[in-house]
Amino acid sequence: MRIAIVRHGEASFGADSDENRALTDSGREEILSTSKQLKDWVSEKTVIVHSPFLRTVQTAEILSSTLSLPTVSESVLKAGTHFRHIIEWLQETDLRDIVLVCHNPMVTEITNSLVYGEQALSMPRLVFDTGYACCLECEYPAYGCVELIKRIIP
Repeated sequence: MRIAIVRHGEASFGADSDENRALTDSGREEILSTSKQLKDWVSEKTVIVHSPFLRTVQTAEILSSTLSLPTVSESVLKAGTHFRHIIEWLQETDLRDIVLVCHNPMVTEITNSLVYGEQALSMPRLVFDTGYACCLECEYPAYGCVELIKRIIP
């Protein structure tokens, strides 16, 4: 299984709700840079799976446009979901090549738990700023059993 975990680009705070926060121009540039660095990681089988929040939808659209990949909205990725639910979703999905677009602290918690095990949550080794991504490989996405292949910083 190949998983790229991407934190959405920088978002504005001028919205009526957290769900409707849009990417800033800087956030769009971050994701454009990240998408170019992901080109050698994705394949024609890769699917971009994103949160239904506006900033992750916009992030997925930029990734999709640059990488020519389909997108799917998944409610389990919305802000506030406990990271363990997302890991369970990864364990149950039939998708084998995924770009996950979601929110912090989830991206930090998911990545650190998969790569270093749950004990890493007390002292995360990988921290995500906006637009950051990590590319992971595994047979099965279990705690501490996933290999970090590449880190992307826009």
